[in-house]
Amino acid sequence: MKKLLSAIAIAASGLLAQGAAQAAPILSLVPGATTVATGGSVNVDLVISGLSSVNEIVSGFDLDVFFNPAVLTASILSTTFTPWGTGTNILLSQQVVAPGHVAFTLAALLDDAALAALQGDSVVLSTINFTAGAVDGFSNISFGADVDFERNVAGRTAVSLNQATTGTCVAVGQGACNTVPEPASYALALLALGGAFAPSLLRRRAKKTA
Repeated sequence: MKKLLSAIAIAASGLLAQGAAQAAPILSLVPGATTVATGGSVNVDLVISGLSSVNEIVSGFDLDVFFNPAVLTASILSTTFTPWGTGTNILLSQQVVAPGHVAFTLAALLDDAALAALQGDSVVLSTINFTAGAVDGFSNISFGADVDFERNVAGRTAVSLNQATTGTCVAVGQGACNTVPEPASYALALLALGGAFAPSLLRRRAKKTA
């Protein structure tokens, strides 16, 4: 058992160090949890950040955002083409809005070097306007679970990025958000916990074997 704990501690510490050295970009919905009045509205940006740390760009994306249609309705406020040049530099751009579901697909024509010159560490992919209904409540807003067709962002040479994702929540009136961390958040928390306990576990093992 002691050997197993030591092995886990060493592995967790190594993974934590590797994760710090190779931080993944973060695909997020901004702002975080917010409250609006009944009948009010809020704009939510789809943002990917941390591109510079991995020398990456955004050459395209296929994203689906889900929410509670009993609480919110959605409309696509904008998809700016600035990070990809102009509208004529877009090979494919599709947007779909349905109750509880918004979908975006985009593919750029410019080469990687041209895209890198237009983009920075973070890119706003699109903006959704959410309008609240007439009753109190809340809606979590999140990306779909399918990494190929619902939360896929392509980088250099059109290869999918290995990004983390975070959602958001909109509370309406007297409603309150009851957000649940995504599985990736749990994994990061466990990894950090393992890294924190690793040194003490290793010291104990060293003392007992001395």
